[in-house]
Amino acid sequence: MIIQKDTTIQRKSIYKCDRCKATLERGKDEIYTIFVKGPEDKTAKKKWDLCERDYRALERGIEKKK
Repeated sequence: MIIQKDTTIQRKSIYKCDRCKATLERGKDEIYTIFVKGPEDKTAKKKWDLCERDYRALERGIEKKK
């Protein structure tokens, strides 16, 4: 989730990981944003902001289900 939005050229917005609550800074940290589109939706909607560690854990979990 976004904590502080920066609209200047530097784009240094501050986010919080939706899983582990770690603070992430755009440009300094890698931020993974997950978009979800339902069957009735025409466009995907932003659902989660994850840090690299939690994104990799999600990826491993999905791969194990296959």
